[in-house]
Amino acid sequence: MKCLEKDRTRRYETASGLAMDIGRYLGNEPITARPPSATYRLRKMVRRNKLAFGAAAVVLLALLLGISVSTWQAVRATRAKQEALAAQAQAVAAEANEANQRQLADAARANEADLRQQAQVQELAARRRAYAADMLLCQQALAANNLRRARLLLERQRPAAGDQDLRGWEWRYLWQQCQGEAQFKLDMRGKYGLSAVFTKDGNSVVTFAGKGRVSLWNLATRQEEVVLQDEWSTEPMISNSGQFSASADGTWIAAAGRGTSGQSVVRIWDVNRGTMVCELTIGTTPINALALSPDKQWLAVYLRLNQTVSVWNVGKKQREIQFPASDTKAYSPNPSGAVAFSPDGAILAIGDFDGRIRLVDAHHWAVKTILPGIPFGRSLSAGGISTLVYSPDGRFLACGSAFLDPRILVWDTATNKKIATLEGHLGFISDLTFSPDGKILASSSGDQTIKLWNTDTWKERDTLLGHNDEVWSVAFSSDGERLVSCGKDGAVCVWSVSGQRQDRESFILPNGIQDPDISPDGKSVVGISDGGRAHLLQTSTLWEKTVPQELEQRASLCSGIAAMAEESLAIAGCHQAQRLIQRIA
Repeated sequence: MKCLEKDRTRRYETASGLAMDIGRYLGNEPITARPPSATYRLRKMVRRNKLAFGAAAVVLLALLLGISVSTWQAVRATRAKQEALAAQAQAVAAEANEANQRQLADAARANEADLRQQAQVQELAARRRAYAADMLLCQQALAANNLRRARLLLERQRPAAGDQDLRGWEWRYLWQQCQGEAQFKLDMRGKYGLSAVFTKDGNSVVTFAGKGRVSLWNLATRQEEVVLQDEWSTEPMISNSGQFSASADGTWIAAAGRGTSGQSVVRIWDVNRGTMVCELTIGTTPINALALSPDKQWLAVYLRLNQTVSVWNVGKKQREIQFPASDTKAYSPNPSGAVAFSPDGAILAIGDFDGRIRLVDAHHWAVKTILPGIPFGRSLSAGGISTLVYSPDGRFLACGSAFLDPRILVWDTATNKKIATLEGHLGFISDLTFSPDGKILASSSGDQTIKLWNTDTWKERDTLLGHNDEVWSVAFSSDGERLVSCGKDGAVCVWSVSGQRQDRESFILPNGIQDPDISPDGKSVVGISDGGRAHLLQTSTLWEKTVPQELEQRASLCSGIAAMAEESLAIAGCHQAQRLIQRIA
């Protein structure tokens, strides 16, 4: 195009100029036919120096690759470092958070421990308050002769596994007071006794248990020796000792029940022979009370539903007469109604539903006298005579009410006048009995007690505690030295009534006495004081005998403790004496 330029000045001046330009082209040099730009010049230079520029390119490429790799590695390292730093920061934060959580957990545990300790302190304080309240309530229960409640209050203060034992000497003292005065109890093997009487020789007891079981118990072995009659009644007996009666000489007993045919039946046994004398079918009416005449010829039966008394000839096994026992015709759901023969058999006393006592001539079976007895009060179903008993000489007749009135009325049979009203029971009177010599009247009651009354003064002589519920019957032995009783708690207890029982006394131990023990008879207390001194106290006079030597002075102390232990065992039989002896070892 330069050769063909129209402008002559822009053409090659000569052919040699063209040849030189072609030579430059072929030599990869810049030609004059095009503008000499930097890019063009560089390209021509590269073509002329391919090897150098190739080597430089390789070197440059290697440098660039190295730089790229180094940069990439540096970036990776930087990123890894940043990630490591971030992870480290997270770890530090997590550790700090864990430490914070641990502190919070420790604080929570400490708070929980504090709360638990506070709760334990509060619980212990509450238990101490409950203990103090129960001890006070127990004293009140004992004052009210309520052994069942007193024992329940003491039993619930026994510590459970792991609990602190809060019981002190007062618990042990009250527990001793709750043991009762009964000599022993018969194991009825789950049968609850309704009534019991001594045999004539006083060596055995005849019991009348639920559903009519009649047994003979040996008091020496305290075992049931003879079963006169196993369960034969189709329904449980009611809590009325009148459904069981013994003859005056203690050789015969009569018991009421209901046979399989639904008839009311009375069975009479000869205790000495262990045989049944007869069985009398009374009728469909439930029986409330029985009484054998002294000569064992007659059996009086009080029928509850129709308020009548039927008299049966035992020898002939037939009914002699039946007559109304009350002017009141209303039905009584309560076990009221009682019958009793006088010691000479001439009078049959009938305690009726309306609270009056009819004295019937046993020769002609005619009513001679009606005693006012115990008024039935606001409702006819609330009272009535529950028990009647003559004194052995026939001078006195005593009666008690079924539910309405806890008083006992005593009548002079010669004048038919009331001579005494015995007050002291807090519940209904279930049974009455005179001692063989007539000097004591024993009464059992729904207030869980048995009371002994002097018949000379008609004053209360003693209160016997031992039953945990209502006492249903009581009877003297032939020598008058012992009593046997039955109660709603199922226990049959034998008591000694000879001599005067000591009244319960409260006392306060000297300060510092630890772990005291009270003797079974309640007359002595043995304990150890803080200084290691052993103390023996008589509860009646609070007389104190102290061994002054310290525990470290073993040689002199051993003889003193041994003497005290021996005296303690001789006087009281305390368990503390055994621990005193163990201290010597």
